Amino acid sequence: MARSFNRSLLILMIIQMVNMFRGGIVSPILSLYARKQGLTIEELGILSTAGLLGWFIFEPILGLVVDRVKKRYLLTIAIIGSTGVYLLYPYASSLLHFSVLSFTMNSVMSCYSISVKSLVAELLPVENRGKTYGQFASIVSVSGVIAPFIGGFVSDVYGYTIPFYIAACIGTINIFIVWMLKEANSVSKSSGSLTAGWRSFLGVDILSIFAVRGLYFINFTFRSSFLPIILNESPRIRASASEIGAYLSIVGFATSASQALIGGISDRFGNRKTIIVCLSLLSISYLLLIESQGILLIYLIGGLQGILQAGSEVAMMMQLISVIPKNMTGLAMGLYSEAENIGGVIASPIMGIIYASYGATALLIFHVSIIAGTSLLSIITIRSIKKNEDNLKIIKKP
Repeated sequence: MARSFNRSLLILMIIQMVNMFRGGIVSPILSLYARKQGLTIEELGILSTAGLLGWFIFEPILGLVVDRVKKRYLLTIAIIGSTGVYLLYPYASSLLHFSVLSFTMNSVMSCYSISVKSLVAELLPVENRGKTYGQFASIVSVSGVIAPFIGGFVSDVYGYTIPFYIAACIGTINIFIVWMLKEANSVSKSSGSLTAGWRSFLGVDILSIFAVRGLYFINFTFRSSFLPIILNESPRIRASASEIGAYLSIVGFATSASQALIGGISDRFGNRKTIIVCLSLLSISYLLLIESQGILLIYLIGGLQGILQAGSEVAMMMQLISVIPKNMTGLAMGLYSEAENIGGVIASPIMGIIYASYGATALLIFHVSIIAGTSLLSIITIRSIKKNEDNLKIIKKP
């Protein structure tokens, strides 16, 4: 790993681990704290929408900005802004307060998310890129696994407000780490270079991975919002809340643990093949899941789904990195994230209508069809990228 990870990539990994740790401390208690302050279930749904709007509005805008300024500046703004929001959360007492804070948090964190994705694209080595990215993602995710346990324990012992103050303090540490980061000199200093590269940028290779990513992201909406209900209410399964929680934990752990391995496989066999195989098997796994009897079998399928999700996510990111020009990484990552946002925004109401009108079986068939269709779209539109075609270079004015 030492040969693959240069100094800047190591520092970026530390920044990501610290940020995920402070976010993970708050994540298990945020909705509980809002409920304690009097918010209803319906109001929590509005709160979730307010947060999503922050990502939806600002990520594509920040994608344009990231390519024109030093990313350290944007990371600093995001950390300072989010630290301020964490300090204000203990004083929130109404839906308006929580909605404003949630919208503001995700708006400023758009600076962070797009900057980090752009930096990862620029700093990853061309050789063994998938394996290196898998190692990066696996190590970073460790802090996200540990932090919720700490946040839950602290809130039980000392109260719901203490984790917010801890998260704010951790943020101040991250500011100093950010300024240790050295960036590649890939900032676009004129609009001309971007204009000259638009035709190359908006090609089939990039647009196809955006489309595949947007459709694939429907899987996250299904898994987080609807699958737990189906597992609980299915006459064949009747999984309890703790069993569903264990299943989701197994999926998350398998995803984190397998990313480095899957990254190496993607390097060897190609991103296109990895995407197609993983999506095809993922669609089948959901059919197996709902037909399963016995919680142990469900756990085994959950582990398989975690590996397949890791393969899909790593290969999609590597495919995007392989076809974007280096001085447009911010724009590419902004649009990539916006594809995710659009997929999530569209999926939630459609799935809700299908479930309410036609039941769980119809929703499951719809979801399996979407994943299988995404695999088919990958076969049709995604092109295998050879190493000598790697497009991660600066597009110059003619």
